[in-house]
Amino acid sequence: MYLPGLEWVRALAVMVVMAFHLNLPGFFDAGFLGVDIFFSLSGFLITSLLVKEYMETGHIGWQQFYKRRFWRLYPAIILLLLGCPVLISLIAPHAFKQFSQDLPAAFLGISNWWQIYSNQSYFENFGHPPLLRHTWSLAVEMQYYLLWPGLLIVLLKRFGVKATGCASFAIATASAVWMGYQFEAGHGNINRAYLGTDTHCLSLLLGSGLACFWNPMKQGFQRSSWFNRPARIATSLMSLAGIVYCCWQFNQADPDLYPWGFLIASVCSLTLIQSCCDMKMIDCPAILHLPLQILNWIGKRSYSIYLWHWPLFTLLIGEKRPTLQLVALCFFLTLMAAEISFTLVEDRFKSVSLKTRSEKSRYIIAGVCLVMVLVGLVLGGKQIPVEEPGPVTETVPVKVEPVEKQS
Repeated sequence: MYLPGLEWVRALAVMVVMAFHLNLPGFFDAGFLGVDIFFSLSGFLITSLLVKEYMETGHIGWQQFYKRRFWRLYPAIILLLLGCPVLISLIAPHAFKQFSQDLPAAFLGISNWWQIYSNQSYFENFGHPPLLRHTWSLAVEMQYYLLWPGLLIVLLKRFGVKATGCASFAIATASAVWMGYQFEAGHGNINRAYLGTDTHCLSLLLGSGLACFWNPMKQGFQRSSWFNRPARIATSLMSLAGIVYCCWQFNQADPDLYPWGFLIASVCSLTLIQSCCDMKMIDCPAILHLPLQILNWIGKRSYSIYLWHWPLFTLLIGEKRPTLQLVALCFFLTLMAAEISFTLVEDRFKSVSLKTRSEKSRYIIAGVCLVMVLVGLVLGGKQIPVEEPGPVTETVPVKVEPVEKQS
């Protein structure tokens, strides 16, 4: 079942993350919360489908589930892993050593634990950070996909759907408490609190809990009569305002973020998902149709955009304060790279593909985008002096002092 309104949620999530990775002081200092929007949506959709299958058949098709997840995630990741060496050779050859060290963990879906083990902080940005650092979130999702269906079927068989939803909320609460403890135990060293699957699964499990109580995938589903068009629009706007407030108010060293900021952002994400779930273009004022069509385009490519924006941003911007020209170049190349990935790889392997596109048009679009990306990289690379690697020194965990955010 295709829910077009959720493409807008995906677009919001990836745009918030991209804004954070522009590395502008004071601008969306907590834009990394966009990842938690993705997590909430993933937990909601996956659990909705699994609960629907269980209610209709009495079991969950494990083989088909893992097959669908593999073909949904891995083709685009493999393209990224093959494309990054090209980017490195064009702009930052000295980054290849770190890339080769991070590659196995990224492929196996354990990047988050590898980054914890090797003391790679997600929030440090010196020179050209590792090109695969952003794959930590994909690792958390993969581990959730691996473990949650088994636990879900046990809970469903033993307790039923509603009690399973309560259990999901309870586990999410425990994860949030554990995140707060890890932050305090680390004395401001937030690496373990932020990157751990056990600490950062709260958004995924909150989405799973919502799906157990409110599942638009099941047959005969009907909204409450009071949740009409004006109510949905109002709820969407309030949820959006809450997310923007969290992204603007918090920062990575803020003690209140662990876990309260993550919880608030996740709850706002769930209400946004619920209000946008079956919303269509016709439900919105005509003046919003064009912006929503753009959001729809971005949302469909949000996975590929997320995969490619970080390597491009990292290589072209690094730790510098970006100029308007450089920001435009980064966004342009990201969208072109995402179109290549979506057209030739991601869309081919999705369970629901766009059959209206001919093979010839696919290759034409992807070819034009590829030429644009290569030309843009050459032009952008000329503006960036190649940095020679400095002497190797032993890295020591650095304590991050809480920073009070001015309202």
